Amino acid sequence: MNRRDFLNSALLASLVGGATTNRALAEAVPAPASAAVTRNIPLLAYSRCLHWLRTPEELVTACQELTCKSFMLTVQDGETAHVQQATLRSDLPVFVKAMRAGGIDVLAIRGGNQTDVDADVERLVATMADLGISRYWLGTDRYDLSQPIMPQLDAIKRKVERFAKLNERHGTRLLYHTRSGASSVGSVVWDLLYVLQDFDPQQVALHWDTGHMSQHGPMWETLFRTAGAWVDTLSWKDRTWTQDLGGLTEQGGPFPGPNPEPPGAAGQRFRGFGGPRPAQGDPLDRIPLPLAGEHFARGMGWRQAETAIGTGVVDLFRYGQVLGEMGFNGIMDVQAEYPLGGAERGLSVLTLPRKIVLGALKRDVLTVRTALAQSGSGIVV
Repeated sequence: MNRRDFLNSALLASLVGGATTNRALAEAVPAPASAAVTRNIPLLAYSRCLHWLRTPEELVTACQELTCKSFMLTVQDGETAHVQQATLRSDLPVFVKAMRAGGIDVLAIRGGNQTDVDADVERLVATMADLGISRYWLGTDRYDLSQPIMPQLDAIKRKVERFAKLNERHGTRLLYHTRSGASSVGSVVWDLLYVLQDFDPQQVALHWDTGHMSQHGPMWETLFRTAGAWVDTLSWKDRTWTQDLGGLTEQGGPFPGPNPEPPGAAGQRFRGFGGPRPAQGDPLDRIPLPLAGEHFARGMGWRQAETAIGTGVVDLFRYGQVLGEMGFNGIMDVQAEYPLGGAERGLSVLTLPRKIVLGALKRDVLTVRTALAQSGSGIVV
């Protein structure tokens, strides 16, 4: 374990120490007296963060420790998924019934990365519908940014139509994830609303990711309110800002400085600009080349990084208020994508102890629960 991982694990241990011994943190901090409890919303534990637990019985125990009574199950190719796509017809009913026998209801499926209806999707939807599971989440369509955007969205509409017809037959609903990234369809929200506007939200809806949508800054609220009834499922994540200064982190940033011409450089090409070196005394001659390396005028190395829920830029309390005002009545899930010994990547073997991983996940759950209670949302999870 390197120094950073050690410090992360130590921090997690200190954060979750109290949470792991207290099953009712949310109850210890009551909601405002004005808050009216009107809606009970299921808060699902996410299968991918628990791939290191292999049996339904182990998952039931973990969900009980997390104080989650509902579950989102992975059904995918690859040895880490809890149910394999190739054998889902036989294995999915067994897995779901075993979890339900332990008191944990499977309410949603995280399937493969398909973006169109194929034989595997049809088999998944038919099987989960027989088990009374109505929601599923698949892949993300990608833009070809070298081509016009609107024709690509029109083409996606034809795929959505096929999903809508499939879901109408089975009483199921496909959730489109609001993933970040310039090439991700759904990253700006309006694009998916343009695609989905002609379809029934009971058949195709949005899986709103608070972490990904934090890249919109305070405009997440405008987009969320615009999406309105299309938001069926809310996925709780958090992000923070970090800066990579190319080896100068915490040293104040790259120094632009002068760029004197080295001996014997007369007549050389002006590196970084592709032309002849300017005459002596030209202001451009003092600019470091290439232009301040890989950071200056390139965002200065700023990027978003995943972090534990409640420790980043996502305003949980404002989310609670907006959810209450909008009368949200769908489901929620909690996903950890911050460094957590490999659990954040869906690995089956972790580098952190069980109590650290489950403690961190439970801390996330209790943070969401407490924030919603204190926000006056009227939502109990």
